[in-house]
Amino acid sequence: RQRSGGSTSDVINPSPKPVILANTWYDIAFSVIGNQVSASLDGALIGSATLSDTTPHGGLALGSVYGGVEYDDVSASAP
Repeated sequence: RQRSGGSTSDVINPSPKPVILANTWYDIAFSVIGNQVSASLDGALIGSATLSDTTPHGGLALGSVYGGVEYDDVSASAP
């Protein structure tokens, strides 16, 4: 999701949506370079998009809309 002008919108909407199973660990990766963003699940690209604005350096947020989630070994780095 991207926040702009006080509202949020989905940036990447994979189609078909990946099947996520309970009690299963997945490797997820997000890349944001300039205004290009991509998402991968277990090493496979599941979507990409071009943002309307260049993303400034700054925050990272992870969350879940539909249930509980656990994260392990989270890192963020500059290219």
